[in-house]
Amino acid sequence: MTIAFGSEDNVIASFAPIHNAWEPIVVVEDCDEVIVYYGAFTHKHYGYFGEKTDPESEVRSVVNSVIEDLISVFEDRLEFYKFFGGGGARPGGTQKGFSKALFGKNGVVWSGKQL
Repeated sequence: MTIAFGSEDNVIASFAPIHNAWEPIVVVEDCDEVIVYYGAFTHKHYGYFGEKTDPESEVRSVVNSVIEDLISVFEDRLEFYKFFGGGGARPGGTQKGFSKALFGKNGVVWSGKQL
């Protein structure tokens, strides 16, 4: 996996895809939060929403949340999907029967393996 650090537009890091179903995962600083774009599937905002504490602890909390989620992605524990112009993520292998009947099996994990 190729990782690029920093660039224009407040990009912190970019992870090149290892499967053709994906576009890069891009981590971006946005004022007081971090946004992770999970390819073309979805994005998630990470910020500190706890009690006010020292800035270092608040930053550490956000970074830990981002890292935990990225580990879940890279270990294929989350699958991502697209539907009707939107998308999202769910724990791998949890798409229910009604959803499969309506949309077909539509989840993809980072490695591209079928779950």
